[in-house]
Amino acid sequence: MRNFYVILIFLSTVFSATCAYPAMSPCRTADDVFSFAQSLEKDSDYDSAVSEFKRFVFFFPNDQKVPEALFSAGMARFNQHRYSDAIALFASVEEKYGTSDTAIESVFMISRCLVAAQETESAILILKRLSSSLFDQSVHDRALVQTGWLYLQKSGRKFNIDAAKKAFSAVSDSGKKAFHIQAILHELDAKGKNIPKKSPFLAGLFSIVPGGGYLYCGRYRDAGMAFFLNSVLFTAAYESFDKRLYTLGGMLGAVGVGFYGGSIYGGITSAHKYNARAKGRFLNGLKQKYAPADVSLSRQRGGFFVAFSLKF
Repeated sequence: MRNFYVILIFLSTVFSATCAYPAMSPCRTADDVFSFAQSLEKDSDYDSAVSEFKRFVFFFPNDQKVPEALFSAGMARFNQHRYSDAIALFASVEEKYGTSDTAIESVFMISRCLVAAQETESAILILKRLSSSLFDQSVHDRALVQTGWLYLQKSGRKFNIDAAKKAFSAVSDSGKKAFHIQAILHELDAKGKNIPKKSPFLAGLFSIVPGGGYLYCGRYRDAGMAFFLNSVLFTAAYESFDKRLYTLGGMLGAVGVGFYGGSIYGGITSAHKYNARAKGRFLNGLKQKYAPADVSLSRQRGGFFVAFSLKF
């Protein structure tokens, strides 16, 4: 009888100690752990949230919320700008849960991580794979639309209107109505081909006169400064040679040649920058009219829905 009481006291002590540490406690239900992880994520305590989501997956591997937990952990890493970690988590969802809604959203998030990491080409390849897979038509349409926007958002000379139009045109009829595709294609045809441009060749040619390239590109202050500095340096070099100050004249001449070459290079790059800014203004106007507004997570019956954003 005495031994029975000793065992009872021991078990009671162990049970109390276990419940005193909820992080490791079997007293916590799956819903408790998951809700706690969500509250940490809501409070932007992302490291703790990821730990709790992983704890949930470890202790409750058969729970139906496991895919959502992994996805939420990926979103936490994304919000921390830890894109490689986020991609690893999203990829694990895709690998384990195949064609489920959560797996599909994970693939979209992988492409978004790649865009944020300035790997746009890789993001486009991910979306192309998604658009060619055996998914619902709405998934294909989303992937094609986002591919089109990615082609348009690429900077500088990589801005690819033709590739964007091809992606937009492949969207289904219902998708074209939902995503305003006809209006986008109309603007690309009407305005996209007529974006104001400056010729880098002409900018370099005009730069034979110091500051001419800048002037051609509308950078009047830079044009005036380039003309003034080059004029001063070459005049000083000429006077130095005229007065037989050959060493000083050589130094001033070398500096002047450097400034002159820089002026030509600057004029050429100004043309490229002008073109990139003009394309950027066109794209920003198009996105404000037709691109999705934001990323939002909303609870749905049996899971959740992710609306993808294209704010770059």
